[in-house]
Amino acid sequence: MADPRDEALAFAETAVALMTEAGASDAEATVSISDRFSCEARDREITKLERSRGRGLQVRAFVGTHRATLATSD
Repeated sequence: MADPRDEALAFAETAVALMTEAGASDAEATVSISDRFSCEARDREITKLERSRGRGLQVRAFVGTHRATLATSD
């Protein structure tokens, strides 16, 4: 599995590059990646195991004095 930090950096770099190519004078991107694991047990026996992964991207683009902010998650 790839390092989540590398994955987040690649997403952010791509988002900033696309906004700049589309005409933004300045742009920023914030990426969050969460990995969760939970385990429930009763009477020393595992009753539930869960694992989930979530990703989110928030971007801001500036064109002159105008600003746009967008966010998405899976």
